[in-house]
Amino acid sequence: RTRELSYEKETGQAHLLGSMCSDHSLPYEWGDPCKTIPFPCDIVHMGRGPSCEYHAWRRFWLSWKWSMYTYLPLALALQLRKPNRDSLRTALLSAARSSAFLGTYITLFYYGVCLGRTRIGPHLLGKDVACRQKIDGGYCVGVGCFLCGWSVLIETANRRKDMALFVAPRAMATLLPRQYKMEVQWRETLAFALSTAVVFTCARE
Repeated sequence: RTRELSYEKETGQAHLLGSMCSDHSLPYEWGDPCKTIPFPCDIVHMGRGPSCEYHAWRRFWLSWKWSMYTYLPLALALQLRKPNRDSLRTALLSAARSSAFLGTYITLFYYGVCLGRTRIGPHLLGKDVACRQKIDGGYCVGVGCFLCGWSVLIETANRRKDMALFVAPRAMATLLPRQYKMEVQWRETLAFALSTAVVFTCARE
């Protein structure tokens, strides 16, 4: 997006992806925008082969398994507050659901990037250098971001509300400046004071 990496232009940034290719036993030239147009999806897959679908399934499995190590102990601990005959099943289902959410979130993002830059994007926007620059300059990431958000539907309605409260401020932050000038710094201070007042009011009730 900032044109630091541009196809067919020497910007001195080839080492960014070139070194990554070397780390994953891929040809260094694959990361050079002057020599390779477009970058192969093998780079996105981090050396796990050219198949976007295999990479997506592998991402899901590894993410789900890793998440279970985190969510299952927490789910079991919550069930210990009021144990019953269904506690183990409830904990397993809760942990599996949350792990599936996180695994799907990660998978849809990565596969969305592949859809945008390899599977669908070039067929819709074009395959010339200018189109490839636009796709890899942000369009493919946008597709990944759009798709991964739908994974929230896997979670329960109550958890979706909690996630919305967490995500909404970050979404709004994309529309606002990262830093304010000193003369208008009071806006950020006012927003922080009001939000803190709301939290303390709810806590007292």
